[in-house]
Amino acid sequence: MEDFSTLLRNDTLIQSNPYRIITYNNKNIIVIPNSGAWIIGGHIVLSLLDKCKIPIPYMDIKNIFPNANIQDIIETLYYSGIILLDDKCSTDQIVAEEKYKSLEVAPRLLVLKYTNHCNLRCSYCYAYKEETFNDNLNYKDIETAVKLISDSYGKNITVVFHGGEPLLRFKDMKHDVISLLDKFPDIQFSIQTNGTLMNDEISVFLKKHKISIGVSIDGIDEISNSLRCFTGGLTSCNKTLDGIKCLFKHNNQPSASIVMTKKNKDDILITMQRLFEIGIRHFVVLDYFPAGRGKEGKDHLALNLEENIAVRRDILLFINDHNAKQTDSKNLITERRSIQLMKKIVYWRSLYMCSESPCGAGRRMLALGADGNLYPCDEFISNDKEFVIDHVSNITNLADSLKNSKVVQKCYAHRIENISKCSKCVWRNICEFHCAGNSFYFNGSLNQPSSLCEYFHRMIPMTMELLYEERINPKNIL
Repeated sequence: MEDFSTLLRNDTLIQSNPYRIITYNNKNIIVIPNSGAWIIGGHIVLSLLDKCKIPIPYMDIKNIFPNANIQDIIETLYYSGIILLDDKCSTDQIVAEEKYKSLEVAPRLLVLKYTNHCNLRCSYCYAYKEETFNDNLNYKDIETAVKLISDSYGKNITVVFHGGEPLLRFKDMKHDVISLLDKFPDIQFSIQTNGTLMNDEISVFLKKHKISIGVSIDGIDEISNSLRCFTGGLTSCNKTLDGIKCLFKHNNQPSASIVMTKKNKDDILITMQRLFEIGIRHFVVLDYFPAGRGKEGKDHLALNLEENIAVRRDILLFINDHNAKQTDSKNLITERRSIQLMKKIVYWRSLYMCSESPCGAGRRMLALGADGNLYPCDEFISNDKEFVIDHVSNITNLADSLKNSKVVQKCYAHRIENISKCSKCVWRNICEFHCAGNSFYFNGSLNQPSSLCEYFHRMIPMTMELLYEERINPKNIL
């Protein structure tokens, strides 16, 4: 960081960035909508910003505020991205880098709908498609897709085995992983599993090939995990917990994916604590998604606004308080949505493709359906084929296909400036969720805000207040 004294001279012109003032719990949050910069300020700060709406020399500012420690205030406002010094803003480089990221097209994440079959019948499963329930993705289509990505966008590709339940095809998976590694040695693998089929052989294989593992589990008892059942209605909880323990037995480090519903909302923290005690350190707490079987349960399973905010706030505080006590970094807990929110609020950065605008669909990721059709995102895999780019076997140059695809162009157009409500929103560059799939499934159109719009209008200032009051520390969340 440059020496601030070299930036602030008597003739330095000071100007406030175009700002908005949001009043929250009797506090004034000054927000720069174009960058996401913010600060909570009192009377002197507001008065200073008002005087600086047009450029004014620092000497004049000192004369206007002779009794205030004005240099320290200006330094804080400058490094917070609230004011400009000689037309220079501390956030300029970050804003430019984030803009570049949002324009970059380089999908290196490939999600495989490896099978549509599953040994569970989760009540809210967004991936469930009855008409194609036994489809399996073949190796030839996978290899073709990986080669297309590699040829157009280079190496360092991540392939995710998804389902259904991918471990129902473990024998095929072993072949596919080894064969792909032989042709693409830089490839990385990940798997999302319900964990109920885990055994020593599978766990050893996953460890040997450095396959990242996400385990889906909503609770640690029959009630909190009641929506994740076998075909006969028995809960999968104990089998999943046994699977997690088997993974740790062979030195794997799985993460846990938890879907919030009215069934488990009161037990989220208990579940995280119990899973931590088993060895889980990273969590992804997901919102209910109204697709597949989930279409039928939206009204009685999805959390309302107040419930969602309360749970997310509790998660932030739980993680902060837990991590603040740790002396060993191996015992730190992280949760992806909490990290994304903190990155946006504190550092104006996007952590993950879902927090970029447009989102990563077709830009940073692609999905391959069990039938070999290529999609911009796995959430768009559906029977009506509305979001099919093409069958992977018909594509010769992936970059050209994405450039010319109307489906992909629709996803690219799902961005802040093209959505009226979003383009005018004070929180538009702090909101950490720009999922095209969410807009489509909740609103029937990509040209709509996220279903979490009102949630962020409440959650963002609440989190800012927690930071301002030092109730949470970013270092404990990130």
